[in-house]
Amino acid sequence: MARAQQVMVKYNLKPRDALHAAAAIRSGQIEMISDDRSFDKVKEIKRKPL
Repeated sequence: MARAQQVMVKYNLKPRDALHAAAAIRSGQIEMISDDRSFDKVKEIKRKPL
């Protein structure tokens, strides 16, 4: 939860998006399939559109 809060503040994400981003970062996933462009702000993740 602390990591999600850090991601939320750092990248100005909504809480749910921050949880998904933090989980992806923690698990080492660098790609995420999503149409949500807010994930483009997260440098550690490369978003793949649907």
